Amino acid sequence: MGWTPLPSPFSHFPPRTSPIGSSLMVLRPYDRAPTWRQKGMKYKPGTQKYQDYLDTIDAKRFNSFKVPALACYVIWCCFALVVLLAALRRLLPKSKRVALLDRYLTQAPLVSRRHQQPYRFLGLNWHAPLRGHAIVLFGLFLANLVPMVADYRILDPARNVNWPDNGPAQVARYVADRAATMATLQVPLLVMLSARSGPVALLTGARFHTLMIYHKYFAVLFGVLVVVHGVSMLTFASLYGEGQLKKYGASVYARMGMASAVLVLLQVTFSTRPLRARAYETFVALHVLVAVAVLVGVWYHITLLKSATLGDFSNGILVACAFWGFDVLARLVRLAYFNTLFALRRGQVETVLSGTDDAEQVLKVTVQVNAKRSRGFLRPGRHIYLHVPGVQPLAAHPFSVAEWTQGAKDGSTTLTLFARVRKGLTKRLAAHASSPQRRDPVMLVEGFYGIDDDEISSIDSLLLAAGGIGITHCLSYLVDRLRQGKRVHLVWTMRDPSLAAIALDILKHAASQADASSKALCSLSLHITGHHGGLSKRDSSSSTTHQQDIDEKALSIDDEKMMPGIRSRYEALGLASVAWYDARPDVAEVMDGAVSFGAVVSCGGPAFCDDVRAEANKRGAALYEEPFGW
Repeated sequence: MGWTPLPSPFSHFPPRTSPIGSSLMVLRPYDRAPTWRQKGMKYKPGTQKYQDYLDTIDAKRFNSFKVPALACYVIWCCFALVVLLAALRRLLPKSKRVALLDRYLTQAPLVSRRHQQPYRFLGLNWHAPLRGHAIVLFGLFLANLVPMVADYRILDPARNVNWPDNGPAQVARYVADRAATMATLQVPLLVMLSARSGPVALLTGARFHTLMIYHKYFAVLFGVLVVVHGVSMLTFASLYGEGQLKKYGASVYARMGMASAVLVLLQVTFSTRPLRARAYETFVALHVLVAVAVLVGVWYHITLLKSATLGDFSNGILVACAFWGFDVLARLVRLAYFNTLFALRRGQVETVLSGTDDAEQVLKVTVQVNAKRSRGFLRPGRHIYLHVPGVQPLAAHPFSVAEWTQGAKDGSTTLTLFARVRKGLTKRLAAHASSPQRRDPVMLVEGFYGIDDDEISSIDSLLLAAGGIGITHCLSYLVDRLRQGKRVHLVWTMRDPSLAAIALDILKHAASQADASSKALCSLSLHITGHHGGLSKRDSSSSTTHQQDIDEKALSIDDEKMMPGIRSRYEALGLASVAWYDARPDVAEVMDGAVSFGAVVSCGGPAFCDDVRAEANKRGAALYEEPFGW
């Protein structure tokens, strides 16, 4: 392939000047450096060599910096526009939103019915985003792809004074610089999308798992750009000359760049779900430490070049640090505001369900917060991040607030949380609860996060769909509906009927404060999916056609000793109906019932949540989903 001379397209890029001195100039990456005249003094003005020099530096400005920098500025503007639209959409009443937009775009899976259920590809589990997310992510992909492959203005290699007679090296350097520019200028966006108390979360009200979808795809794209930059830079160094690669590798700025690139690849690799699920707390701690090391390494990689035109890059890293600092500060403010730091309160942990072959161990955690300050923030569907420094100092875990009791004499509000015992913090709390010499640990609450309650509270009829321990998220809605006297129906699936006992005390307290008309608007459907036998296909305490009692012997002996008479205690609540089933729920049949539900709240496993989403979308019902994990 031959290299043909091109006419100079750079004459319309005059150097920027400042009437008040070059020290106060604000230079963009695509501006001529202040030293361009000094470096060009070895060429006589008016000669062909001098023109070749000008065209060389202008070609580098255009190819290496102007195209990708302007593309990133456009991405920033589009990002701000999306955040603004999401914030405005949040302010609009639900009734004024276009139902078809939610049904076919913002709440619809990309393909099929799967959103929480992963697809297996390349040996990894991939979660398909919703269509609205996919459109934004596809636009982001195009906004990064087009500047990387389009509009290269290659100068005739014979005229290039930087890399004379070496066209491939010229192209490799331009590709390397473009990838570096695209990656660096998007670091602030990557950091903002990782912050649960950052500007994006505060303005849009986006749930943390939604932010994580964007953050993960942003991170993958960032990793690809880093790889392209590194490979292209090494290719350039090897094409430029035999000693150039060795010289490049010996420079401090290059070593900082290579170290940062390796850390980015490790960060992306170890962020895959199978690896982070094995040791989540360790993953979070290392993720933060590696991210700090990457930011420091990239900043030094930029500043060691000592170029006046790279200020946007180094400043971009500082902006990312500022957003990160804002998130940390906001979380510290939440901790200080809702907790009495000078009189640290101790939470209580007890085992309410012992683990068996079918039932998992469940803990009940009670923790106190400042009553006066938390009063306006405690609403149905809220969750907190629990810090237990004496048990696990380096991580906070999310817990849904099942119930809160206000008006305590000591000026505190007691929060009730339930947790399924897995690894990490919950396992340590379970061990603490079973210790004979235990002392209640100090607990700090970082809150409150969750759905805007104004939307759901205005809806007359609500369907709650809970899977297993997902009842914790739905309980607060159920109790609130009982108090308001609004229609609500709960569908709760569980492997073992003994799990139903964890909600009894809360429901009994709520039912004792509700009148008969409110109870008549509340109904429950409990689905036992484990193999327990003795359950009829449909057994309802209020039905005249299905009066068969659940065989109490169907519960295991241990369960029966701990929690006798589960069914009779549910009947005593006096609700409209409490129906028991020994099969998984038919979500379509539930939603096709006599009552038309205006909204659906779901919390449970991936398959269960996907089924609920599909049926809610078919009927145009508003969906509020709280999936397990991220």
